[in-house]
Amino acid sequence: MVDLAEMQEFLEFAAVFLANVGNYYGTGDQKFIPRVSDMFLKKISSVSSLASQLYDVITEPMLARRPSNLGFPSDIVQSSYYPGAARLSRQEIARVSRILEDSSIYAENTRIRKVYKDDGKTRFEVMQGSIERDDHPRELDDLVSGIPILVIRGDHSKELSK
Repeated sequence: MVDLAEMQEFLEFAAVFLANVGNYYGTGDQKFIPRVSDMFLKKISSVSSLASQLYDVITEPMLARRPSNLGFPSDIVQSSYYPGAARLSRQEIARVSRILEDSSIYAENTRIRKVYKDDGKTRFEVMQGSIERDDHPRELDDLVSGIPILVIRGDHSKELSK
């Protein structure tokens, strides 16, 4: 049997989730999480094998408290524009963006990822949204830092080709 107060909290979370089409408020910059325990979610997911499988996949990200906002990457902020484990600084983002603009590549359809190679050196990968994919990424030079910038076309190509 489930606790009725927790069920009410879960139903309120579900209503807000559906109204926002996800667990970020409509503006997209603040995450909300259900005010229920992990055990409650496990209990209600035991109604079917599919629900149990989904519980295993979604519970940890759904209940994660941080990062809870969108923006420049930091301990409390996440961004799909700067994916990957290596965090970019605002200065790195500005420098790479300036080099891209000088090459007539604009931020509206790009994401920037910082990568540490096996030899310990850094490079930036600019994933450009497009249907077309390149066999070989285009390399831009950052003459100030000497860090290579690879422009890789084809980010979201599957979705864009529909």
